[in-house]
Amino acid sequence: MGEPEQLRLEPAAAEPGAAAAEPPASAKPGAGPPPVAGTDPILPPTAQQARAIGERGRDVFLEAGAGTGKTRVLVDRYCEAVDADGVEPERILAFTFTEKAAAEMRRRIRIELARRAATAAEPTRRARLQEAARAGESAAITTIHGFCRRLLAAHPVAAGLDPRFRVLDADEAGRIARAAFDEALAALAADDDAVALTAAGYRGRLAAIVMTAHSDLRNRGIAAPRLPELRIGGIDNREEPPTAAEKAEIARGYEALGRLLIEFAGGYGRRKAERSAVDFDDLQLLALELLRGNEAIAAAQRSRFDHLLVDELQDTSPVQLELVRALAGPETRTFTVGDAAQSIYGFRGADLESFLRERERLASGSGGRDTAMLGLSGSFRSTPDVLAMVNLIGATLLDGYRPLSVGKPATAPSGPAGPAVEVLLTRSKGWGEEEAGTAIETTATDTPQNRVAEARGLARRLRELADEGIDPGSMVLLLRAFTHVDAYAEALELAGLDPYVVGGRGYWSSEQVADALNLIACVANPLDDESLLGALASPACGLTPDALWILRRVAGGRHIWQGIEAALDRSGDEPGDDEGERDPDLTARRAEQRRWAARLGDGDRELLAGFRYPLAGLRAAAALLPLDELVERTLESFGYDLATLQMDDGPRRAANLMKLVRLAGEHEEHEGRDLRGFLEQAAARTATADREPEAAVAAEDHAGVRVMTVHAAKGLEFDCVAVADLGRKLAGGGRRDELRLAFAPADGEPAPAPRIGLRLARAGAGPLDVAGYGQLNDEAADAEAEESGRLVYVAASRARSRLLLSGLFDPDRDLAASGKPRRQLTALGALLPAL
Repeated sequence: MGEPEQLRLEPAAAEPGAAAAEPPASAKPGAGPPPVAGTDPILPPTAQQARAIGERGRDVFLEAGAGTGKTRVLVDRYCEAVDADGVEPERILAFTFTEKAAAEMRRRIRIELARRAATAAEPTRRARLQEAARAGESAAITTIHGFCRRLLAAHPVAAGLDPRFRVLDADEAGRIARAAFDEALAALAADDDAVALTAAGYRGRLAAIVMTAHSDLRNRGIAAPRLPELRIGGIDNREEPPTAAEKAEIARGYEALGRLLIEFAGGYGRRKAERSAVDFDDLQLLALELLRGNEAIAAAQRSRFDHLLVDELQDTSPVQLELVRALAGPETRTFTVGDAAQSIYGFRGADLESFLRERERLASGSGGRDTAMLGLSGSFRSTPDVLAMVNLIGATLLDGYRPLSVGKPATAPSGPAGPAVEVLLTRSKGWGEEEAGTAIETTATDTPQNRVAEARGLARRLRELADEGIDPGSMVLLLRAFTHVDAYAEALELAGLDPYVVGGRGYWSSEQVADALNLIACVANPLDDESLLGALASPACGLTPDALWILRRVAGGRHIWQGIEAALDRSGDEPGDDEGERDPDLTARRAEQRRWAARLGDGDRELLAGFRYPLAGLRAAAALLPLDELVERTLESFGYDLATLQMDDGPRRAANLMKLVRLAGEHEEHEGRDLRGFLEQAAARTATADREPEAAVAAEDHAGVRVMTVHAAKGLEFDCVAVADLGRKLAGGGRRDELRLAFAPADGEPAPAPRIGLRLARAGAGPLDVAGYGQLNDEAADAEAEESGRLVYVAASRARSRLLLSGLFDPDRDLAASGKPRRQLTALGALLPAL
């Protein structure tokens, strides 16, 4: 068999003059020639942008596509309200999706106000703009969570909070929630047979089921979560109706889940109260409750702001939408910006259906407010050829997609000649076969060989582009998830492209963190054989594999630490005469240990002695030291901090160790001085999906190729974008959720009417799928596929002048339209027939 095929396609270029956008407002007849992009940093707004900026006398809903200048519109609308309308900055509230976006908006507003001040001829206007620019740092530009925190801090008693309350980070909230669940399950299962039986059926999945339901209900504004009533109409994939016994069994199981949810919610709330803490959901729910239940506070907030600007409305939750409505007073002009095609945060509670319903509500006028429905469709980011592919992706993968048009005058493309868009295809079959010569040597051993092949092919093409003159620092490789990021980073490294994985995951399982945790575990308990062997093999000690094997034989059936003691302290090896006479087996065992200990070389014996001495000192001091100091002293005592600096990629490794010191301090701050608890937390994070990012060491102007998730790249743009792993299915295909709550309105009702999907797991018997469970899972898979399509669209729309699409494909499956639902396709399987 020959080497599996890797192909490169070059989609046809866009037709000349296609999809031209509205000209700039100054380019209309009689306005003179428009400025050329790149010759003037302050371009006039297009007609679409100018209308969105100028409509300040009423509410505006602005649907702004990727790269159409919506941030510029937000900044100019803010500055026009200050400059032209005389609005004070403190009377404008702006919500952004992240704190980073808020900081960037504040920076751009300060620059624009300062620019206007510098060109103002009238002294009073100049002074007012200068003052507004100086006030920009304290302007009310924040996230919704940030606003809620400040609102509650201003009114803690009215909100029922300790005035010194703090906000839990995700890790601490997760630890408290898990402890609350364990406590709830133990308390109920002791006296409630139905709960005990339900726990036996779902086993380790029960915690996720209950905590997910708790989160979903709170995300819908239900502060005290309760499961809705379940109607048992039938069993999926079965014609005969459920028996009376089955109905009773289903009801008992579902009611047990409901009782467990209530008990968990109460315990979680108590644990947060004990710490005077709230989680992120609490911030929103308590703030909304405060605005709804205290008219004096609500009226004061509504009268504070003349303008309310909301960015990224498509990524808000139902509770956040309610908060926006609650803050909009009769005289407040609300300006909301969103794009359905860029809604990619469903996993954080964002609800696209809520956004679409809000758009429909405002367009129909049923909200009772005069709202202008505007749009931005001219893209200033991408060249025509790239934009044509972005539109093709949108039209193929997204329902109801509204195409973008070219928003800037055509210019000669920069960089080397060649196609602006390429599709790199790697056959999915035939890799990893030694006899066929298709096995690929790689350090990413958990990654399938076909995906390693795809990564290598993409890296080769990027290397070619770099050799043709494209700066690697202007390239980015985007992934939907970091599951196989190591394979792509390795491929780029082998191609000499110096990759920088931005916010990479796998912190807890990285080599240096694993080594450090083994050392700390030895301080906590040297009889932990697994940790001790890991520490001895690490650069902290450096024992050879042969020496480790000899230690096992010296220890016999005892702990490895006892073998070390026996190997280093030979004074007590010989049993006394009486002891030997009483236990001949002991005499023989000691003789065997001495024989094996004698095989240790002087170098290994010296390494062991050098390991035992500092460990004894650390154990003696451990109870007296703060956790961060103990971790730092452990790394220094064994010389591990210096050893990591001398390795390849030393600065990154050392930065990860310093992050471990910081995390230990944070653990002690919230959980007390509990070394074993810190190690257990680390073990739990390592055993589950390790999404903790490694410490950042590369600068923003890194000269190599960046590797990012699509989520991390949102709001950014790059000259050359490579979108990888497009052979992955749009819907994950993992284990189905066994309890689903679907909140879409039923029969046009304005309030959510949840539908329930339940798979009842039964100990010792097969599961029962209550009628409707399969349909809800299919709907969830359709929604996941739709969001995955939006991720591909968002990734492609980051590209200015070059776009590479890469993935695995099966020519027998992916080249022709299949008629299958999108949830059963890969991104390439949907796109290739359209190409």
